[in-house]
Amino acid sequence: VVVGNVGSDDRLNYTALGDGVNLASRLENLNKSYDSHIMISEHTHQVVKDNFEFRLIDKVAVKGKVQGVYVYEILREKGGVKDVELEEYNEVFQNAFSLYENGKWQEAHDLFSGLFEKHKDDVLLKISLSKIIQF
Repeated sequence: VVVGNVGSDDRLNYTALGDGVNLASRLENLNKSYDSHIMISEHTHQVVKDNFEFRLIDKVAVKGKVQGVYVYEILREKGGVKDVELEEYNEVFQNAFSLYENGKWQEAHDLFSGLFEKHKDDVLLKISLSKIIQF
Protein backbone atom coordinates (compact mmCIF):
# COMPACT_ATOMS: atom_id res chain seq x y z
CA VAL A 1 0.00 0.00 0.00
CA VAL A 2 1.20 3.47 -0.87
CA VAL A 3 -0.23 6.39 1.10
CA GLY A 4 0.36 10.05 0.37
CA ASN A 5 -0.37 12.99 -1.88
CA VAL A 6 -1.03 11.91 -5.45
CA GLY A 7 -1.64 14.13 -8.45
CA SER A 8 -0.35 17.41 -9.75
CA ASP A 9 -0.13 20.98 -8.49
CA ASP A 10 -3.58 21.64 -9.97
CA ARG A 11 -5.23 18.63 -8.40
CA LEU A 12 -3.58 17.02 -5.38
CA ASN A 13 -5.30 14.28 -3.43
CA TYR A 14 -4.19 12.49 -0.26
CA THR A 15 -5.03 8.83 -0.88
CA ALA A 16 -4.06 5.20 -0.41
CA LEU A 17 -3.28 2.96 -3.39
CA GLY A 18 -2.41 -0.70 -3.82
CA ASP A 19 -3.65 -4.26 -3.72
CA GLY A 20 -4.43 -4.13 0.01
CA VAL A 21 -6.63 -1.08 -0.44
CA ASN A 22 -8.50 -2.71 -3.33
CA LEU A 23 -9.06 -5.93 -1.39
CA ALA A 24 -10.26 -4.03 1.69
CA SER A 25 -12.77 -2.14 -0.46
CA ARG A 26 -14.09 -5.38 -1.98
CA LEU A 27 -14.41 -6.99 1.45
CA GLU A 28 -16.24 -3.97 2.80
CA ASN A 29 -18.81 -4.38 0.01
CA LEU A 30 -19.07 -8.13 0.62
CA ASN A 31 -20.07 -7.43 4.24
CA LYS A 32 -23.41 -6.22 2.91
CA SER A 33 -24.03 -9.44 0.97
CA TYR A 34 -23.17 -11.72 3.87
CA ASP A 35 -24.70 -9.50 6.58
CA SER A 36 -21.38 -9.57 8.42
CA HIS A 37 -19.72 -6.76 10.36
CA ILE A 38 -15.96 -7.08 10.12
CA MET A 39 -14.71 -9.23 7.24
CA ILE A 40 -11.02 -9.97 6.79
CA SER A 41 -8.92 -11.86 4.27
CA GLU A 42 -7.06 -15.09 4.88
CA HIS A 43 -3.77 -13.20 5.18
CA THR A 44 -5.08 -10.93 7.93
CA HIS A 45 -6.68 -13.94 9.63
CA GLN A 46 -3.26 -15.61 9.83
CA VAL A 47 -1.78 -12.50 11.47
CA VAL A 48 -4.47 -11.97 14.15
CA LYS A 49 -5.93 -15.47 14.65
CA ASP A 50 -4.55 -15.77 18.19
CA ASN A 51 -6.30 -12.58 19.31
CA PHE A 52 -9.86 -13.04 18.04
CA GLU A 53 -12.56 -15.61 17.45
CA PHE A 54 -13.75 -15.93 13.88
CA ARG A 55 -16.06 -17.76 11.62
CA LEU A 56 -15.16 -18.76 8.10
CA ILE A 57 -17.48 -17.05 5.66
CA ASP A 58 -16.54 -18.23 2.19
CA LYS A 59 -13.93 -18.43 -0.52
CA VAL A 60 -14.69 -15.59 -2.87
CA ALA A 61 -13.50 -14.46 -6.26
CA VAL A 62 -12.45 -10.86 -5.80
CA LYS A 63 -12.12 -8.54 -8.77
CA GLY A 64 -8.46 -8.08 -9.62
CA LYS A 65 -7.39 -11.40 -8.06
CA VAL A 66 -6.62 -14.60 -9.95
CA GLN A 67 -7.11 -16.94 -6.98
CA GLY A 68 -10.12 -17.10 -4.68
CA VAL A 69 -9.64 -15.60 -1.24
CA TYR A 70 -10.90 -17.14 2.00
CA VAL A 71 -12.72 -14.56 4.07
CA TYR A 72 -13.58 -14.57 7.76
CA GLU A 73 -15.75 -12.56 10.09
CA ILE A 74 -14.27 -11.36 13.35
CA LEU A 75 -16.75 -12.21 16.09
CA ARG A 76 -15.04 -11.17 19.32
CA GLU A 77 -11.76 -10.93 21.19
CA LYS A 78 -10.35 -14.11 22.67
CA GLY A 79 -9.98 -14.42 26.40
CA GLY A 80 -13.57 -14.03 27.50
CA VAL A 81 -15.97 -16.70 28.63
CA LYS A 82 -15.76 -19.73 26.37
CA ASP A 83 -18.67 -19.81 23.90
CA VAL A 84 -19.42 -23.51 23.42
CA GLU A 85 -22.27 -22.82 20.99
CA LEU A 86 -19.95 -20.74 18.78
CA GLU A 87 -17.29 -23.45 18.84
CA GLU A 88 -19.85 -26.09 17.85
CA TYR A 89 -21.22 -23.86 15.09
CA ASN A 90 -17.74 -23.23 13.70
CA GLU A 91 -16.81 -26.91 13.78
CA VAL A 92 -19.95 -27.99 11.91
CA PHE A 93 -19.68 -25.07 9.47
CA GLN A 94 -16.01 -25.86 8.71
CA ASN A 95 -16.91 -29.51 8.06
CA ALA A 96 -19.83 -28.53 5.82
CA PHE A 97 -17.69 -26.01 3.95
CA SER A 98 -14.97 -28.61 3.38
CA LEU A 99 -17.55 -31.03 1.97
CA TYR A 100 -18.89 -28.22 -0.23
CA GLU A 101 -15.41 -27.43 -1.58
CA ASN A 102 -14.88 -31.12 -2.37
CA GLY A 103 -18.14 -31.42 -4.30
CA LYS A 104 -19.93 -33.54 -1.73
CA TRP A 105 -23.12 -31.54 -2.16
CA GLN A 106 -25.63 -33.72 -0.30
CA GLU A 107 -23.43 -34.19 2.77
CA ALA A 108 -22.65 -30.46 2.86
CA HIS A 109 -26.35 -29.64 2.42
CA ASP A 110 -27.28 -31.90 5.33
CA LEU A 111 -24.78 -30.21 7.68
CA PHE A 112 -25.69 -26.68 6.58
CA SER A 113 -29.40 -27.55 6.95
CA GLY A 114 -28.81 -28.80 10.49
CA LEU A 115 -27.13 -25.52 11.39
CA PHE A 116 -29.90 -23.56 9.71
CA GLU A 117 -32.53 -25.28 11.86
CA LYS A 118 -30.79 -23.78 14.92
CA HIS A 119 -29.88 -20.41 13.35
CA LYS A 120 -32.79 -19.41 11.07
CA ASP A 121 -31.68 -15.76 10.79
CA ASP A 122 -28.12 -16.57 9.68
CA VAL A 123 -27.71 -15.06 6.20
CA LEU A 124 -24.45 -16.95 5.67
CA LEU A 125 -26.24 -20.28 6.03
CA LYS A 126 -28.94 -19.17 3.59
CA ILE A 127 -26.26 -18.22 1.06
CA SER A 128 -24.37 -21.49 1.57
CA LEU A 129 -27.51 -23.57 1.08
CA SER A 130 -28.52 -21.68 -2.06
CA LYS A 131 -25.04 -22.20 -3.56
CA ILE A 132 -25.30 -25.93 -2.99
CA ILE A 133 -28.74 -26.04 -4.59
CA GLN A 134 -27.29 -24.26 -7.66
CA PHE A 135 -24.64 -26.96 -8.03
